[in-house]
Amino acid sequence: FTIHNEGRDQSLIAAKPLPSKEWVHVAVTLQGDVGTLYVNGTSVASSSEITFNPKDLQVTEAYVGKSRYTSDPFYKGSLDNVKVYDKALTAKEIQRQAKEKP
Repeated sequence: FTIHNEGRDQSLIAAKPLPSKEWVHVAVTLQGDVGTLYVNGTSVASSSEITFNPKDLQVTEAYVGKSRYTSDPFYKGSLDNVKVYDKALTAKEIQRQAKEKP
């Protein structure tokens, strides 16, 4: 997960790649300066240095399944149930959603 603004990237990167050939629930929360990346309801990356707040970003392009860099490949797979909230979900809310069938 990456936010890009003013020529800088701020990222949350899991230590392991996502599993292939199976449904995976991925969620990101941004609350204050803390960003957390969840995979299947488990926190896999966190940073207390996420200073960009999406609501403060200027008009920009947003990509899901694609990088902003044209040389990067597109995501090869299926996406389902993409959601954006106006608040950070709790870990319990994310765990509950991760258990839902796609």
